[in-house]
This record gives sequence, structure tokens and C-alpha cells, in this order.
Amino acid sequence: RRQRQMCIRDSCQPDYRPALTKFTVPTAYFYADPGSILPRPSEIADCYEKLVPGKFLRVPFDVITHNFPEEYNELFIEKVKEFVEKN
Repeated sequence: RRQRQMCIRDSCQPDYRPALTKFTVPTAYFYADPGSILPRPSEIADCYEKLVPGKFLRVPFDVITHNFPEEYNELFIEKVKEFVEKN
């Protein structure tokens, strides 16, 4: 319980955890780690992984920028395509 609270409390994001339990499709979570906005992004991914039923894929990018999908666009698109093709 402490870990889940920490993930959301220390984040600037709304609390969407209840919605995560209702996902019915394979889910990928793309995030920058260490990142520049969310604290401890890998711990947030741990929280999400526990809540999402079914297949959950963590896709960390070893960058600091929050804007990694644009700054590393080709790599980001490649990772998204890989996930879509496998699921």
C-alpha cells in the first residue's frame, strides 16, 4: 500500500489507478527512466503493472527528457510497432 501511495502522491499525474484494472487489451507503458518530471518512474511502472490485468509490457527509455517520443522519434515508433505486431 505504501508503494502505491508513494507512486501517485509524488507524481504530478491524476490518479487513474481504478481505470487500469478495467483494461481488456495488452498494454504497453512507455516511459523515460530516469525521466525529468515523474519521480521514480520505474516504481510507477511497478504500480501500473500490478493493476493492469493481462499482458503488460514496460518499455523504459534510458533518457532524461520527458519529450522522448519526439526527440527519439524513430526509436519510439520502432518500439510501438514491435508491441503492436506482437499483440
